[in-house]
Amino acid sequence: MRSAGGESLMLEPPSRARAFELDPDLTPLLAARWSVREFDITRAVAAVDVRALVDAARTAPSAHNLQPWRLWITERGTEQFDLIVASLADYNAVWASRAALLIVGVARDVAPDGTPCPWADYDLGQATALLTVEATARGLGVCQMAGRDESALAAIVACAPGERVAIVSAVGYPGDERDLDPAATAIHERGRARRARDDAATVALSTGP
Repeated sequence: MRSAGGESLMLEPPSRARAFELDPDLTPLLAARWSVREFDITRAVAAVDVRALVDAARTAPSAHNLQPWRLWITERGTEQFDLIVASLADYNAVWASRAALLIVGVARDVAPDGTPCPWADYDLGQATALLTVEATARGLGVCQMAGRDESALAAIVACAPGERVAIVSAVGYPGDERDLDPAATAIHERGRARRARDDAATVALSTGP
């Protein structure tokens, strides 16, 4: 994606986020993705970009097309945002409070007709991944987190029977790493290591013509 002036808007990761080998022909958006914890508190996310993030999630594959999930999105400066921050584990709340948006992913374990949806987490994960890729294309950083108060969040987003909070994502424009708290700084300093290809996948390809 490019701005009106023609320059790329894609998120540009720091060198520490590229500390592992990737195929040089890998889609640039995937290579550029990294978990951002240093957010620029002076920048909001425009409504048009929020709409695009939701649409990206909507394009995700879904078993039987049931789409057993929903997103609950709020922006910094609102009461709902502050309530979500208060429900996060302390080590997440410190940096997530600087994000422009907080997105709560709710999984639906039961379909409208009462059919169990054991794949709800899988479908929501794919939706969140595509949302993250679209965010990267727009120069936005995303960091997904698990440490939270489940019951408090369920009340905030009004989980219905058969629904539960599965993930919370912080979204915003990257800021200055010097603004990170010590705990988040320690995480970033570890770099972005990934398992070797042979460890991540068993590949059985034909060696014939």
